Amino acid sequence: MKPVLLTLLATVVALFPLYAQNQTITEPAITSPKEKIETIILPDLVLKDASLRQAIDTLKNSIIKANTAEPNPAHRGVNIVLKMPPGMAEKYTINLNMKTPTPEAVFLEIAKQSECLVVSEPYAIAIVPNTESVPPDQLISDHSVSVEGELQPYDSIIKASKLESLADILKKVPKIEIYRFYIFRSFNPALIFDVGISDQSCTVEWKIIRNFGDLNENYRVTQSSMIPLDRPEIQPLLEILKGADFWNLPKTLPTKPSTDGSDWVVEAVKDGKHHLVIRCNPLTSASPNADYREGLLVGAFTYLWALTHQMDGELY
Repeated sequence: MKPVLLTLLATVVALFPLYAQNQTITEPAITSPKEKIETIILPDLVLKDASLRQAIDTLKNSIIKANTAEPNPAHRGVNIVLKMPPGMAEKYTINLNMKTPTPEAVFLEIAKQSECLVVSEPYAIAIVPNTESVPPDQLISDHSVSVEGELQPYDSIIKASKLESLADILKKVPKIEIYRFYIFRSFNPALIFDVGISDQSCTVEWKIIRNFGDLNENYRVTQSSMIPLDRPEIQPLLEILKGADFWNLPKTLPTKPSTDGSDWVVEAVKDGKHHLVIRCNPLTSASPNADYREGLLVGAFTYLWALTHQMDGELY
């Protein structure tokens, strides 16, 4: 070996310990059990008359199998600890029938049926009695938006539609995308447009709901149809909602309620989120200073009205 190369090699060897001392060794980020389960979608989960321990074991194994993003099989899944007084766990029977749920949704359903709390600990998810005192920031709770009371005046109409609650659908299928448009009119039948979105196509189901009981509110669906559409046909509606900044629109505006006219409602679920927007007389209550987004929101309704050729009465 040439003298120059020997000198260079000796210099590198001499400097290496100094270089190593000045290097910062980056430890891999530690993912908490709660953070880990938020990235996992489980296969369909069905349990009948299972004990609480059996339900927890089944959930634990399902999480391990679904945690394919973790390259090291030994690190897949999360630790689940059942912290119950002796004999308490045997009191409960768990029944589950959930379609592609999140682990969080399963934890909450198990907790609901067993009167327990789900607690996020540094190295485990714990199931504890609901009498335990737990800091709120450690609780895994149901973050879905409850619309109970918001649409209470129209409860009879919505029940007559026989459409499943979007909040319930979201718990079962977190990654689903659905937009539901309601038009509640004083002098004409109610209209509901249910828009289901997928990557390549979508469906629009519309219903006309009439009252046959006058003041007794005997509502029935008198017309209903399902329209399959290609993605390009529904894309304008999605662009209108995007332009209206739908997911950030306030739920209500400070407009005066009226017994005449109409209420327009958009309820939507997407990627685990739920949002509700309610507008009273949106066509007649608009002012010159109105937010442009409100005009686009009206445009979304009129686009569906025209797309489905639904001209039952006036749009107001």
